[in-house]
Amino acid sequence: MTQIMHIAAPMPSHGEHSGYARLSDAMSAKVIFPPGPLKRLLDAMPARVHRRFLDPPNSGWYWNNSFLAAELAALAAKAVKSCVIHALYGENSFRWLGFGPQKRPGAIVATLHQPQSVFFKAMPQPRLLERADALVALAPCQMDFLTKLCPQSRIFVVPHGVDTSFFRPLENAAPKGPFTALVVGSWLRDIELLNSTIQKCSGMDIPIRFLVLAEDSFKKGLEQNANVRVLSRVSDSGLLDLYRSADCLLLPLKDAVASNALLEGMACGLPIAATDVGGVSSYTNEGCALLAPAKNAERLAGILEFLAKNPQACSEMGRQARLQALSHSWSAIAQKMRSVYSAIIQ
Repeated sequence: MTQIMHIAAPMPSHGEHSGYARLSDAMSAKVIFPPGPLKRLLDAMPARVHRRFLDPPNSGWYWNNSFLAAELAALAAKAVKSCVIHALYGENSFRWLGFGPQKRPGAIVATLHQPQSVFFKAMPQPRLLERADALVALAPCQMDFLTKLCPQSRIFVVPHGVDTSFFRPLENAAPKGPFTALVVGSWLRDIELLNSTIQKCSGMDIPIRFLVLAEDSFKKGLEQNANVRVLSRVSDSGLLDLYRSADCLLLPLKDAVASNALLEGMACGLPIAATDVGGVSSYTNEGCALLAPAKNAERLAGILEFLAKNPQACSEMGRQARLQALSHSWSAIAQKMRSVYSAIIQ
């Protein structure tokens, strides 16, 4: 029987119920992270030995001994038994896997998360991906550049998932106060667009309040607006409360493939106001999201004004958002991933 082994390291910004590493739980996969004794051995090596023999050149972001140890442990396991090794964050943990022997039992898979605009900074040795048995794209927008790195027959589009049991609307919710637009996340967010949108909303005849949960580096200048509340860190339950207290999710984006915030907001029944970039349109539909062209603050502010002035339409969009999110439950995504594994190990 082929064993499923995942190289998965939760991102520091992700809580217990967020992030792509939740796929391992849904698939009951063995997680090779943290790698334990092998990492301690690598940490103890002289730096000159490490650099000469172990560090792949131009290793990119997030690279450290934990990822190296996990890859080496995975290759050792695969040498003695048939297994599927899946690097859940391929940009972070697909280096040495690309140097393994080509004729081997089982398969090696990598999921790639980044859009073309940043992918080659994150993955400076992309040709290593030619050695993967399958690449998993999280949205069709990645296909244009991935097909230049790997035959299309080995690329599978499997969407990101969301914990729809945890992220869910509040039943019998009490009436809310002023219309609240929630902004969650920092990666590839467009702070200039957000600031411009806030300024345009300040002159409207209906009050709109903004809640912003983001890294400190993203929040510069936002707090000077009287209708903006800025937060840095919250617990899992605090994040859920934020989604449930908002009237819509606002995503001013520079680029995107998949988005935890997008799926979590939808799962909590929030209509979406976002920039139409990357994979956003492949995760949403016209019933649950209103999308604006990139850099268009006037259009984005207009969407917020429409939602604020039309509570019934806003409520219906939230209902449709929840239905759309249910199709991305981790159980549904796990089933799609099992189909990928089956296709490549036959």
